[in-house]
Parts: sequence; structure tokens; C-alpha cells
Amino acid sequence: MTQKHPTIDNLAKAMGRTKNAIWMRKCTFDALDNSVPGVGLSKVSNTWTKPVWDEYQSNPDATLSKARKAYLKLVNGTG
Repeated sequence: MTQKHPTIDNLAKAMGRTKNAIWMRKCTFDALDNSVPGVGLSKVSNTWTKPVWDEYQSNPDATLSKARKAYLKLVNGTG
């Protein structure tokens, strides 16, 4: 995925954020994911990013399902 991916653009528009802000959040998760090459953004927020990552690690299917539903709700304007 790159910063120009439509998902980044759609989410940014739906949240009233910049594409860069969404991309930077994605990069904070990259810092926690050992399967992603490189280091991501090393200053990970322990108050938001780390708990979400821990939830994903403990139950990836449920977390991804919840994230997909939230994304669709936002981009479809019902959020």
C-alpha cells in the first residue's frame, strides 16, 4: 500500500483529515508489526496505537471485522 492508495484517500476525506495524517497513523502500526520491513514510525502512541495493536494481536479476525465495518460506515457517510 502506498500513500496514494484509494483507501487512504477515502478514509482521509471521511474523517476530515489529510492523507498524510492517515498515512502517518498507518506507519505507527508498521512500527509494531514485525512483518513490515523497516521501522515505521518509532514514536508509537501507547495510549491509542499500542492498545489497538494488542487487540488485533489477540483476535485478528474480530478486530479486522470491526475495522472493516467502521471504515464502510465512515466512507458511506453513515458514521
